[in-house]
Amino acid sequence: MEQELIGLRRELLDVEDATGIHPQVDFRVIGVGPDRSGATLAQILQENNPNVKGVLLLGGAGSVDPELETGDLLLADRY
Repeated sequence: MEQELIGLRRELLDVEDATGIHPQVDFRVIGVGPDRSGATLAQILQENNPNVKGVLLLGGAGSVDPELETGDLLLADRY
């Protein structure tokens, strides 16, 4: 799964090169399922608290609807 992050890291480098802005961003594979992902997220927050300003989770949509498949895109229209 770590390979999935290569493109994101590459895009971030392009943004940094184009803008000169170097955002503090950390990409992690946190695991599949609520137990593994929850434990990893708790560890990240514990290690970096209070430096974590936000968390963006990608890939959690499979638990929303069993008809969703890998590669499907789900965008929320409300919180």
